[in-house]
Amino acid sequence: MKRSSLAAILGISAAVVFGGAALAQTSDAPPVTTPPPASVPVSDQAATQATTATSTADAKLAEIEARGHATPEKDAKSVDAKLEFTKTTVEKEATAKGDNVVAGRLANDFGMTADALTAEKAQYKTGWGDLMIAHSLEANAKTTVTLDQLFQMRTDGMGWGQIANGLDLRLGEVISAVSSEGRVATGRAKADGKVATIHTGASAAKTASTVHGHTASAARAGMGAGTATVKGHAGK
Repeated sequence: MKRSSLAAILGISAAVVFGGAALAQTSDAPPVTTPPPASVPVSDQAATQATTATSTADAKLAEIEARGHATPEKDAKSVDAKLEFTKTTVEKEATAKGDNVVAGRLANDFGMTADALTAEKAQYKTGWGDLMIAHSLEANAKTTVTLDQLFQMRTDGMGWGQIANGLDLRLGEVISAVSSEGRVATGRAKADGKVATIHTGASAAKTASTVHGHTASAARAGMGAGTATVKGHAGK
């Protein structure tokens, strides 16, 4: 055999051997994996959701305040004057009979215990009349609002008439509903387990005639035994 042929055969053999070895090394190498995308920590997700919720709540509160400040002054003062009469009557009852008596009468309507209601009175450093109004507005508002926000608006100088209008509650019905709850607080009506109803969807301008139609004498009658039937509280 010629040397050139032998050299060619040896070269081919070497290529086969080295190629097999390289293939074996390749098959033994661990597979290359792509690391999973980094996940957002649960705490960061919760923080983001909380920030979004706070921003949304702040925006809604700003809308309530803007609409409240736009309430015609005459209407706002008229509502506040009539609510003040009911508040005064409730406070006199609490002074005469005790906080626990008024709390016990109102607790059922507000879905709370008397102790919890008394604790709220202390927390917000307020009277029974204002707390009763706040719960009445909160229960009827279609926009989510808290007692914290309601009392903050009061601290910022807004009257209940402005706040009610900011919540788009019918002002005439606000007067009647609060009067109805006042009758419960003073023992002139029995609690029926639900807050007096106040409808939404009418601005102060649309309900001005209703607001001014509630005279002081009508408010007094509403605190008495006969007339207020906003939610079926039976007078004694």
